[in-house]
Amino acid sequence: FARLRETVAKTGDRELQLCLRIVEPELFDAELGDLQPTERNHLLFTHSPTRYAEAVAVLRRLGDDEEAVSVCRRHGDERLAARILGEADDESSEP
Repeated sequence: FARLRETVAKTGDRELQLCLRIVEPELFDAELGDLQPTERNHLLFTHSPTRYAEAVAVLRRLGDDEEAVSVCRRHGDERLAARILGEADDESSEP
């Protein structure tokens, strides 16, 4: 963590700073601020108890429904996990 803190201090990289905050959950969501999930940073959002669904949306767009379901379950969101699985089943049964 010390090396990561040094890199953040030198570069000011906001996404690296968020990586540090994952271990400090009370600060993590606040640090996400207005950052939007992208293909590059969406995994950061999987750690947020309030913004994980944004990461799930990116994962689904990338075709990674398995990971999307895993993120939902990690946050106790069985309803969203079931919806994703149901939609995946519907898509696989289409001709």
